[in-house]
Amino acid sequence: MQLPFRIQSRPGDEPILSVDGAFGAPGLNLSHWPGNDTPADLRHDLSTGAALAFAHLAPEERARRSEGCVAVANNHYDTDGVLAAFAVLYPEAARPREIAMLDAAAAGDLFRCPTELAFQIDRIVTCL
Repeated sequence: MQLPFRIQSRPGDEPILSVDGAFGAPGLNLSHWPGNDTPADLRHDLSTGAALAFAHLAPEERARRSEGCVAVANNHYDTDGVLAAFAVLYPEAARPREIAMLDAAAAGDLFRCPTELAFQIDRIVTCL
């Protein structure tokens, strides 16, 4: 899937694949935020987890579910959102890093520190 990434503060009219936010944009939503429209089979406590579930789908199924989307977007910047976008944009690279990505997303969003590496990744992303 070759979609651009963008930060988008308003829903807009174009369908997008939105990650880690629930702001009413048309298209596919992969988020844990209250009010999200994430499909039931992709839901997770973290948006990174929902995006990784999407990354585990067959390429044809990912294309079908995101059909018509013009970008991958988020409405804010944090570790869970960055890692969710990475999982959607680069599923082959994300899948082998799944545990580290979920741990880092949890460090940032759930204020857990499952590993030192998770803390380090969250701090690096947060400071960018």
